[in-house]
Amino acid sequence: MKVSRRSLLKQSGAAAAVAGTAAITTAPKSARKVRAQDTVKLQVWKAPHTTDDQKFFDDVLATFASQNPGVEVEYRVTPWATWQETYTAAFAGDSPPDVSYVVDSFFPKYSDAGALVDLSKLEGADLAKWEALYDPSIWARGTRNGAVYGLPYMTGGSSFVWNKKLFREAGLDPEVPPATWDELIGWAEKLTKADGSQYGYSIFDDTTGEALNFYPIPMVNYGGNLASDDNTKWLANTPEHIQGLQLQVDLIKNKFAPPIGMFVGHDMDKAFLDGKIAMQLSLSQFIFPLLKDYPDFELGSSVPPSGPVNNQSVGGVGYWMMAEKSKNKPQAWALMEYLTSPEVMTGYCQLSSLFQTRIDVDPFADQPLVSAFAKTQKNYTVLPSMPFDYWTILNPEAIAAFSGQKSAEDALNTAAQVINDRIANS
Repeated sequence: MKVSRRSLLKQSGAAAAVAGTAAITTAPKSARKVRAQDTVKLQVWKAPHTTDDQKFFDDVLATFASQNPGVEVEYRVTPWATWQETYTAAFAGDSPPDVSYVVDSFFPKYSDAGALVDLSKLEGADLAKWEALYDPSIWARGTRNGAVYGLPYMTGGSSFVWNKKLFREAGLDPEVPPATWDELIGWAEKLTKADGSQYGYSIFDDTTGEALNFYPIPMVNYGGNLASDDNTKWLANTPEHIQGLQLQVDLIKNKFAPPIGMFVGHDMDKAFLDGKIAMQLSLSQFIFPLLKDYPDFELGSSVPPSGPVNNQSVGGVGYWMMAEKSKNKPQAWALMEYLTSPEVMTGYCQLSSLFQTRIDVDPFADQPLVSAFAKTQKNYTVLPSMPFDYWTILNPEAIAAFSGQKSAEDALNTAAQVINDRIANS
């Protein structure tokens, strides 16, 4: 689907997004070609993941500037709440940021409009060197139609977690999670106690608006992507997608998972750590802040179980990308290399509790549980990029199915009808 620069101004949308002091690093030599009297001014924009983002990036960018006389870098925090409007206007205008942090599900409309640089065609960019530093699934999410648009920086998404102690008590290997969703159903039954004191699995409600991180995973594992590659058709009501939702409905119906809303919002995380739930999908930022109160908890973590199609998860990867209208592309590329260096990446991971994208970086080497969780951050499904918030349509339908108000089939058919009508009228 081709998007013109003019049409960018007409689009605003929503998609799932991804939520110390940096060590000094040496900037790439290619940045040092600027003579001191030829001051080059670069702009870097990023939405925040911490309240200390401004200070962190002011510090690391000051280091970059000090190592590159004649280069000045201005950093701007761009709030998530107005991200789409801010970047749509900037890329359609004459002065977009030279370098910006863009989440994988956000960039296609900008790349398709020619607003972003295809790095594979950028003079001086040795992409073979960079590609070797990433898991292939992470690198690929910053590409489109054969073009490479970004250097992967941060990642964060859902993983499968379990209570090793409860596994052991049920006669299951505490080091091995269920390999498939079909296998999980049997394990959930073994891990459920008839008196309701312990459930084998849990399904997050939408009290906090975060259910979208979890329930779509079995749907995608069974049916594949939620929408067509060109985002012109919503696909998530096939029999296979319905099966992925239905298995979760059945876990609740069979009392292997608690009724939806029994544990409201993040009470689910506490219930898991209290031993009332044996397995679930979760995010690191849900679990790890609570673990300090559970020093003896034995946490297992892995990628989600597989379905017939894949074992993908839901999450986001953030990339440094360059504006086509940047007037200083060599310096902007050097800055991207610097921002993606091990030192800067490590510092920001430790600040934000998000995860590294480079395979040669381990910010949590002294924290084995976090480091193990970081290794599960891959194989994210490609979420649709649309000029409206489809989650506000899909989420209520999924919750209606979980609470028994609708069948899984009716819920997904209703959502598909509404979403496809919106696509047709966009």
